[in-house]
Amino acid sequence: MNTPTEDHADRQRLIDSFTAAVAAADPLRILAAHLPEPPAGRTLVVGAGKAAASMARAVELAWPYPDRLSGQVITRYEHGLPTERIDVIEAGHPVPDEAGEQAAAAILRDAARLTSDDLLLVLVSGGGSSLLSLPVDGIPMSDLKALTRQLLASGAPIHPATLFQAAKPFLDQAPDAVLISDGGEIGQWAQAILSAPTRIINGLAGAIGPSIPFAMAARAARPEARILAIMGDGTFGFHMAEFDTACRHKLPFVAIVGNDSRWNAEYEIQKRDYGANRTHGCELAPGTRYDLVA
Repeated sequence: MNTPTEDHADRQRLIDSFTAAVAAADPLRILAAHLPEPPAGRTLVVGAGKAAASMARAVELAWPYPDRLSGQVITRYEHGLPTERIDVIEAGHPVPDEAGEQAAAAILRDAARLTSDDLLLVLVSGGGSSLLSLPVDGIPMSDLKALTRQLLASGAPIHPATLFQAAKPFLDQAPDAVLISDGGEIGQWAQAILSAPTRIINGLAGAIGPSIPFAMAARAARPEARILAIMGDGTFGFHMAEFDTACRHKLPFVAIVGNDSRWNAEYEIQKRDYGANRTHGCELAPGTRYDLVA
């Protein structure tokens, strides 16, 4: 049992870790180093996302020629910040609205006026797809809002094919990428759609569970590589405590957990052989937030 002093030290360590993580993502701290060289002409800043206002403010503070800087970014309601040259528009998130539609149309018009001497600087963070909504002709914003509400309320799953098509650029754009494919059903989808110069798979026998240790080993062997580990929700349970090892030894990687709340390979076999009403021992808890474990 910990002493009160040890408990306090542990609490402070967690607070310090949280504070460091937030600071590491603060645009005012990190964005300036990644800005391009100013152009001969003017610079138009556009963007959208929940962090758009803070990113716009960071650009204003770092840009060497403020008289040639202008633009417009869209953030969600109550996330705006005071700016001088880049307008901040607040709009609907996660359900898009008319304020975002009007701002998106204005951004499109402004971008169309740029010349070859100008620079378009685009700032995007989470939430951008909702905030930067401009429906095509014939689709009113009211329809997009209604459909978005229905999707949010439906709990509709993401098909593995859709998931891995979205993940493809993460691997395709990295010549040193490492793909780790683990699990039953989810692993087969990953191997069918994704490719990488280095692949670590669970073999013909389909032994499951090693994806997290494999990812840590890949990071230790290739410190600069882009590493993606695919696993199912059942697979995740084998070595989920190794996320602690990855954190302690600073071995980061990206993990995707396919969460269908069951041992689906076994479920499909039982359903085929015995019928859906006789499946047994295949269910996992619904709605588990595996991301929070990490």
